[in-house]
Amino acid sequence: MPNDQSVLSNINVKEYGSNYRGHFFEQYKILVESADRISKQRLQAHAFFITINSGLLALIAGLYKVGVQSLAGAVWLITLSIVGGLLCYIWRRLILSHKKLNSIKFEIINSIENYLPLRMYSLEWKRIEEAIGTSSYKPFSDVEIHIPVIYAIVYIVTVLAMLVQLNISVNLFSQFVFY
Repeated sequence: MPNDQSVLSNINVKEYGSNYRGHFFEQYKILVESADRISKQRLQAHAFFITINSGLLALIAGLYKVGVQSLAGAVWLITLSIVGGLLCYIWRRLILSHKKLNSIKFEIINSIENYLPLRMYSLEWKRIEEAIGTSSYKPFSDVEIHIPVIYAIVYIVTVLAMLVQLNISVNLFSQFVFY
């Protein structure tokens, strides 16, 4: 992999002209704003998936409370749980994607800061490490990644409960029919 200098600048200051520093800083600002937009999109997606999954679990709980003695009711609950599980998978992949994208953006931002008067993001991380240590500090995405897994576990338990209930129902039905 080439060094940051060869990738960051394909032209030197003298060749570029008097606007080099201004354009350099503008590009830096665009990258910082882009990283901020990715973070906002991630938070919006997080809120969306929490809302959808909470609503879906409320629907499943409501249907279960009404009663799922019929095969059709159990199939509905299983289907809704599978849909919820798929949503959790998509949600988790999206979190990982946003995390990776922003990690790369901040690596580039930190590289660019080597050529700026202040290294704000690098200093921020240094202060975090000094204040609480890297083992104590958990970025939001490291915590957030577990939420879809928790929802998925609830969906899996629901599917298993329905399969057990269906098996019991089938066994009871077969006992009455064949005796």
